[in-house]
Amino acid sequence: MLTKSERLARRFNHQKKAMNLQEQLAESGLVEALVTHTMEVDGQLIIIEQVPALIDPVTGERFFTGETVDRLSETVRQRQLVRMMAAPVYALAA
Repeated sequence: MLTKSERLARRFNHQKKAMNLQEQLAESGLVEALVTHTMEVDGQLIIIEQVPALIDPVTGERFFTGETVDRLSETVRQRQLVRMMAAPVYALAA
């Protein structure tokens, strides 16, 4: 059984290929926005700002297009640094 996010992703990516992006977004209920994405690479926290994403307004779940995922990987690989910042680290113990 598919999860809601899998159903949304399949519907967005595979349904009605003749539709343009705006029509697909309107039908899917997803909203376009620029987000800040974090990832850990080799134990180092990476923060990437101004990442285009599709967001489910109900769950807040984020979806990235294949092109965006490729750009994220390339940005991290090339280490196109904009600035450095310190961040606190917390642990939520059970």
